[in-house]
Amino acid sequence: MVCDLPLPTSFTSRPTVTQPSPTSASVHPPAYNYSTIVDYTLNLDIVHSEIPTKFSRAPRTCPFYKRMPHSNFAIDAFSYGRIPDCTGYFLTHFHADHYGGLTSTFNHGPIYCSAVTANLVIHKLGVNSQWVRVLPLNQPVLIGEARVTLFEANHCPGSVLFFFDIPLPSPATAARSFKILHTGDFRACPAQCLNPYIKDTQLDALYLDTTYLDPTYAFPPQREVIEAAPKHRLDDRLLFVVGTYTIGKERIFASIAEALDSKVYVDYPKKRILRCLEDPALWARLTDRAADAQVHVTAMNRITKLHMEAYLRENPAFTHLAAIKPTGWTFACRGLPRRRTFTMEHPTPISRSSNLLIMGVPYSEHSSFRELAAFVLSIQVKQIIPTVNVGDPARREEMRVWLDKWQAYKKHSGVQRIPVRQDYW
Repeated sequence: MVCDLPLPTSFTSRPTVTQPSPTSASVHPPAYNYSTIVDYTLNLDIVHSEIPTKFSRAPRTCPFYKRMPHSNFAIDAFSYGRIPDCTGYFLTHFHADHYGGLTSTFNHGPIYCSAVTANLVIHKLGVNSQWVRVLPLNQPVLIGEARVTLFEANHCPGSVLFFFDIPLPSPATAARSFKILHTGDFRACPAQCLNPYIKDTQLDALYLDTTYLDPTYAFPPQREVIEAAPKHRLDDRLLFVVGTYTIGKERIFASIAEALDSKVYVDYPKKRILRCLEDPALWARLTDRAADAQVHVTAMNRITKLHMEAYLRENPAFTHLAAIKPTGWTFACRGLPRRRTFTMEHPTPISRSSNLLIMGVPYSEHSSFRELAAFVLSIQVKQIIPTVNVGDPARREEMRVWLDKWQAYKKHSGVQRIPVRQDYW
């Protein structure tokens, strides 16, 4: 059953964007409302510090949206050296744009993360295990005076949402705490909103992954893509090659392998990474012999006509090759259409010849626009802080308009309740 979101028609048209005026701001903004955040991030020194420069080694200022208010915690903030007064470095997942700056010489303080992320930090980056603290899922842990709980982020293996419950120090507010949900990168789903720690909780701040907060990104649910992909021409001499990142996209190549009852071939460096994921079923499917597997895994940037033609020549056991490039960037549309069931007839092939097919498949590990709307409409939150696309003033203002609309809709109609048995929108 598909739950169509109760969004007014005005929610489906692109908002009129007005350019905000620059304003000065202190290093730590006094109020965490959206207007202050927009003004604050216009400080060019802060915005530019987020742009990596190949040759610059000077310490950069940690942006405020990577520091959790009312605490000494920082999230995904390893490229700023030792952060003053930071007593806990939190890592949402093992993607380079989040762990960037973290090396084997790190000694600034404890790193808090999931077990899978800890495996990768230690074995891939060589970080000394004395600095790595593994936190369990769905179980509050006391760190200092704050209670911290990790939830599944539905992004890549080991990715988590952090929920902080931080007591406020003032005697007048001793009975309440400041509640923060930081999504890191995530694919929003009803289970996250129905989590007992979140479902009926009034959040003070939501740090939101806004990668696809744009109505043109209306790609289908992961499950539909996964179920559709293996149905494409099942032939023993057809080789499937799936593009991946360091980690991520495992579900789609594992699903194809399961449908074909095939082994999965990966090279040795990739195999070492997959060992860190603690997934026995996936590990059992791996093989070192390319000819024994009808499903191969390669780097996303190698899914090109030139590389795939050469790859097919290097694997003479197969006569045809179907390369899959799974990413949300391959699927966009105008407006916000009602959802339809995805099939492999929907995507347009990137390249096609007599024995080679390359196609982009809308398998994303970030939330679509509709899923972001559903997520925000499903939880109680006072302030929403975007964490992606914040360096562009026009994009910040456009995101502000959408988020304000969704917050206003909840004030008028209340938080939207989602069917319990539904695992995606």
